[in-house]
Amino acid sequence: MYPALKSGLRSTTCRRHVKFSAAALPTSASSTAAKLETQCNQVNAQFNTSIGVVSTFGGQDLFPATTLNGTLADWVNLCTLTMNGRMRDSGPFGVTMTNQYHKLTNLFGNFSDVPGSGLNTYEEITFDSLADNYYTQITVDPESYAEQTVQTGSAPYRTYKVNTLNASTGQALDYANYLLSTYKTPILAISSFRVFIDAQTNFNPSYGFTDLGTAIQVTFRGTTNNCILEGATYSATPAGGIYATFYVSGEDLNNYLLLDNAVYGKLDENKLGY
Repeated sequence: MYPALKSGLRSTTCRRHVKFSAAALPTSASSTAAKLETQCNQVNAQFNTSIGVVSTFGGQDLFPATTLNGTLADWVNLCTLTMNGRMRDSGPFGVTMTNQYHKLTNLFGNFSDVPGSGLNTYEEITFDSLADNYYTQITVDPESYAEQTVQTGSAPYRTYKVNTLNASTGQALDYANYLLSTYKTPILAISSFRVFIDAQTNFNPSYGFTDLGTAIQVTFRGTTNNCILEGATYSATPAGGIYATFYVSGEDLNNYLLLDNAVYGKLDENKLGY
């Protein structure tokens, strides 16, 4: 006989298809100087993978010729850092790098603390001080070129250094300035909120995995906060009920520039990219 289940939470961990990257060891693989999309195709042809890129900026810049000495996961991570993007699952043996801004076209993507408001309703919300993402000096160290450093204010600096695959010192300098613009101001912002899925009337189970980078609105006590979706975790109880915790970043930390947009189109606060 099997023992009776105890009350409480059960935890199941699901590994996404990104795990393929850790198992592939391309000790002699290489890619020629090209746009990242072309380099992805070169890598896919060598390893029968499905690595792709969706980009509005950065990912369409020229990437230098590269020799892959680590795992595919290392290379994908370095490329994603270079384009200041995110990774999302794209099916078996696939991962997509993206820094594309997009917004859901209906109320499905917005959340409120007021039941019956016509929006998805959350139960818990967390605000965090983003001092850990506050930097006054940025150093970009491209693999094939000299590192570039920019700063604001005076020493001592809060320094952030990132390794990249930029294709020139000029490109690395532009990227450093872009990052400095993003991280030079400490803010307090929503970092996560929890939703009881069973109570929602219009909800997509894949939300939070396939919609990374989506701009959403989260209303808290009458104030609308503009956020970017960064990820999600799902949980369930033995008695029934599915919960989702969504992780977000404030729009202040995401420098896009959209014409005729009151939130993402502010001059001197957002940048076209690098």
